[in-house]
Amino acid sequence: MKTNKTNILRNAGNELDFKELFKLLTSAGVGRPVDGDGFPDSAWTPELLSKAISEVDPGGSGVDLRTIQLWFQDNDKGIGPENIRVLARVFGGNDPETTSQFQVALSAAQRRLVAKRRKVRSTNSNDSTDRMSRKYTSDATPGAAVEIQAGNAAKKTTRHSILSMATESLFGGSSLDLPTFTFGAAVVLGFLSFFFGIYDATYVTIDGLEKQVGYLWAPNWTILFLILMPLFFFYAIEIVSYWKLECRATILYQTTKHENITAWHDVVNRSYVTFWLLLFICFLFAGAFQWYKSCVQPLFDGSIDYATDWSSLTLRHPEIISKPETIVFTGLAYLYMCTSFYMFFAALTLLYCVSKDYSSVLNEVRKSYTEEINTAACAFIIRRLYRCTILGIFIAILMRLQNVYLSTSSTNIILWLLEDLKAAFISGGANLILSENETLTHFTSLIVVLALLFVFLYGVSRLGIGRRFRTPLVLMIACIGLLTLSYILIGAFVGFSALPGTAMLIAICDLINPGFGAWITPGREDNKSAL
Repeated sequence: MKTNKTNILRNAGNELDFKELFKLLTSAGVGRPVDGDGFPDSAWTPELLSKAISEVDPGGSGVDLRTIQLWFQDNDKGIGPENIRVLARVFGGNDPETTSQFQVALSAAQRRLVAKRRKVRSTNSNDSTDRMSRKYTSDATPGAAVEIQAGNAAKKTTRHSILSMATESLFGGSSLDLPTFTFGAAVVLGFLSFFFGIYDATYVTIDGLEKQVGYLWAPNWTILFLILMPLFFFYAIEIVSYWKLECRATILYQTTKHENITAWHDVVNRSYVTFWLLLFICFLFAGAFQWYKSCVQPLFDGSIDYATDWSSLTLRHPEIISKPETIVFTGLAYLYMCTSFYMFFAALTLLYCVSKDYSSVLNEVRKSYTEEINTAACAFIIRRLYRCTILGIFIAILMRLQNVYLSTSSTNIILWLLEDLKAAFISGGANLILSENETLTHFTSLIVVLALLFVFLYGVSRLGIGRRFRTPLVLMIACIGLLTLSYILIGAFVGFSALPGTAMLIAICDLINPGFGAWITPGREDNKSAL
């Protein structure tokens, strides 16, 4: 390989530490191939340097890409003797004399870096002591007022962002904690329904039909919280933690891990009003207000403004569950429900922040990032964002199905769907009567669908997936469109169940492999392995 011998800076490292010398050599392209005029074709990047190290030392253990990225970043990380030897060979173009000179210069620079770090630690320790001293001796000075004012501003910012930071911490760590809590709490509610006797309960309608309204027969309380919501949280956590801890640091390889996490927290904190608004709406309106209007108020005035379900069963059969027991159980259930849906909409807010931050970061480093990193990161995020969207629409479909079922003349939800499906293929099938009793669930499920569609489409536009994976994008949008249409048409006509049944079956298959496996783009045969 033809190397840039004329561009080797022999005397540049006399006073520089390792970080400074390394930055100088990589930015000058020392050791890079040269063009016809003797100039290096480009500066070093982590990927190019990693490839060069593997070429000059094919029999060695090599240096992983993450270690090389740490060399490029502005941090306290140095370099070991073995890696100095390999790096000197790269900069020296495998020329023995030049390599030896670079090895000596790099070793001396590493020693200067170690000495500088020790000096900084000593200075920081002394400064900390001085600050503690000033804290108790400068109360009467103008500087003290400035420090106190700055501290109060920081506390004010912390108070504003405490909710957004607490919520983000649940999605930026373990991918099992929140899903496990959601699943476990749903299991506890299921056991409580057994203790209160409403897990499998019926009541006789005015038409003489025995209608099933048991808690375990309600898919919007069982399947939703036992399966769909935990899976949604799992994939949302994967996206947030991947972007926060891995992808962002990989793209911005010249910054430290602490700087990356701090910058990400700043992005989240800009949406602190959204988090407080979600908390207010979910707990006050969707939780407390709906619980009082749907469950508590009817117990005292005896009115049944909505279709009877397990939460109002005591008005029909007080011998099964008493009014105090109903208040306790419904209170726990609605508290769990509003907590889960706050986390649901907070997750969508965080996914919005990821898409926005992704676009902003790429605009900052557009000239230095590699297309391979961008493609892999884009595919990883959009596949999981798609899964979140599908699972979210499943949640809305179950909410609407249960609400429509309670308004029908069928005896249980399974029989209702089977009879409706039969009517789709057999002329003259059962025409089930729909009553006018509806709940807030219709409106809530619509908000869920609209929020999901907005976050997904925003993510697609910000991630630029259409330029890289046009075929899978079309397939994903088609699947989401089919699911959304099936949600809208629930209960609209006899035989409607054939549409959501087919759409959900297709979507379940697509959940396993989003885009139906059409992720290999021309000239990118390794894209699939990066996903």
